[in-house]
Amino acid sequence: RRQAPARLIVAGYPTKYISLPILRETAVNLGIADSVVFDARYIPIAEVGPLMELATVAVYPYLSSTQSGSLQVAYSFGRPVVATAVGGLPDVVEDGRSGFLVPPANPEALGEALGKIISSPALAQEMGAYARHLSQTRFAWGPIGAQILAVYEAKADQG
Repeated sequence: RRQAPARLIVAGYPTKYISLPILRETAVNLGIADSVVFDARYIPIAEVGPLMELATVAVYPYLSSTQSGSLQVAYSFGRPVVATAVGGLPDVVEDGRSGFLVPPANPEALGEALGKIISSPALAQEMGAYARHLSQTRFAWGPIGAQILAVYEAKADQG
């Protein structure tokens, strides 16, 4: 098992799939409890920025999801992401460019993707820069609004 020196910050509410006690127990059983910080509460918007500034990579190991607003926030802070390929996430994460997509419920693939980013500051920087670019272009309100307006105008011209 390869290990890169890292600190894991688990921020936000645990999901219906797993509880905080189980997460803590898992960290102990894996021998990484000293490297994991749990902040299991609603994270106010004023605290999101400082957390993202601490991150090298943002991780979204969903079992199911339609979308993730916090993934967009990670992009805006120039953070690469590792996310599971569920719901709409494959439409947002450009695998190998803004981060990595991994199969859901596959801790080995998740760990491998994280290891690639954590062990290569150059890769983290490159992916993070592209993520920020996506945040400022494809996912910015200006371009989204222009696309919606174009659809409305096209429909209005038709009838």
